[in-house]
Amino acid sequence: MNAIITTKNEDVTAEFFEKRYPDVCAEIRKIGYDEGYPVGFERGRSEGLKAGQEARRKQEETFKADFTKYKNEQAASVQASTPEPKSTLDEEICKHDPKLRAEFGNNFDSFVAYRKAEKAVKIKLYGR
Repeated sequence: MNAIITTKNEDVTAEFFEKRYPDVCAEIRKIGYDEGYPVGFERGRSEGLKAGQEARRKQEETFKADFTKYKNEQAASVQASTPEPKSTLDEEICKHDPKLRAEFGNNFDSFVAYRKAEKAVKIKLYGR
């Protein structure tokens, strides 16, 4: 362990490092030492990265599932709280007047066109 370890301020020999930080050196010896890095450092790093990526993927899947569930709940609550649209007066007249219903049936658009034309004729004839 005669390698030179470069720190921010000075070059330090392994002996000095071992005297100053015996617990760190013991840990390095326990793990093993290879080319300036503890043996298994790269392996541990890649395993750590894989574990981190796996955790992030699981977290994203959980978030997507929770968000989808939240969106569905919101849509259901909005749908439940939204009242049914009330039919217009023209729809009611068309539904309940047998004469108009016989003439237009369920074709409400043609009935609306008829009512608009009727209104336009009345305005022309009688003014407002």
